[in-house]
Amino acid sequence: MTGKQVRVVLPYGKQKRFFELDEKRLLGVFSPGDCEPAKSATSEVIRSLENPIGTSGLRTILRRNRKVAIAVDDNTRATPVRLVLPALTRHFGLRRDDVQVIVALGTHRKMTKAEMEEKYGKDTVQEYEFVNHAFDEHEQLKIVGKFPDGAPVWVNRSFLNADVRIGIGNIVPHFSAGWSGGSKIVLPGLTGEETVGWMHYVSAMERPNALGLVENSGRMLMDWVAEKVGLNLIIDTVLNRREEIVKVFSGNHVEAHRKGVEFAKRVYNVDVPGRADITVSSIDSLLD
Repeated sequence: MTGKQVRVVLPYGKQKRFFELDEKRLLGVFSPGDCEPAKSATSEVIRSLENPIGTSGLRTILRRNRKVAIAVDDNTRATPVRLVLPALTRHFGLRRDDVQVIVALGTHRKMTKAEMEEKYGKDTVQEYEFVNHAFDEHEQLKIVGKFPDGAPVWVNRSFLNADVRIGIGNIVPHFSAGWSGGSKIVLPGLTGEETVGWMHYVSAMERPNALGLVENSGRMLMDWVAEKVGLNLIIDTVLNRREEIVKVFSGNHVEAHRKGVEFAKRVYNVDVPGRADITVSSIDSLLD
C-alpha cells in the first residue's frame, strides 16, 4: 500500500517540471542559500580590484605594460561579464587600442556578434575588440609545455602575446574542476582540443568525482597551465540564486580563487540528513 504522495517541482530552463512520489521515499528538496546581493555590483568589482588577493595591485602591473588580453567565458555560463568588464576597463582607464577580449570557449562553438552583445553588452562589444578562441586552429595556438604523460599544452597565442593577461569567471560547484573560476578560464577556456581532451580525461578518472572538492587532479592541471601562461589576475564573482553579485574576488589565480571558494561554500553547500539512492538535480537557466 502506497503512502501519501508528494509533488516535487524542479526548475527546467525557464520552465518547471514536476513528479510525484511516496513521501516516505523523499529525503528532501535542497537548494542553495538565498544570499543578499552586494549593494552595488560595480562598487563590489572595484573594491576587489583595489584589494587584490595574493598579488600586487593592477595599477602597478599596468604602469609597466600596455597590451591587455582579457579572457571571458561564453553564454553557457552565468558570469555577469557585462557588469564586470566595464567596471574593470573604465576604472583603470584601459584604452580601446590596448585591449583585446577573448571569448574563452574551450571547445564550444563560436559565439555570434548578436550573442556577444547580449552576453557582454552592446556598447562594450562595439567599444572593444572581441574575438572567439579557436581551439582547432593550430596557427592560433602555441605549445607552452607538456603534461606528465607527454600530452602537449596548446594555448591561445594572442593571450600569450599580451603584456597583461586577465581572466573573468564565476565560482560554482563543478563536476570536473571541483569549483569553477580561477585558472579554469585558461584551461580549458583558452587551450587546444587535444589539451582540453586530456584535462577532461584526467578529471573523469577522479574517484569520487571532483564536485565540490577544492583540491583535485583537474584543478592541479589548470593551476599549472595558468602559471606557465603567466595569468596576471583573475576576477571571480560569487552569485546568489537570482544570479546577482554577492561578492567578487580578484588577485592571484590560486589564492584569490581559494578565498572565493570558501565564501561560495556559504552559498552552495547544503547540509542533508543522509545519502539518497537516487538524486534528481536541476538548475535554472539564465534569468530574463
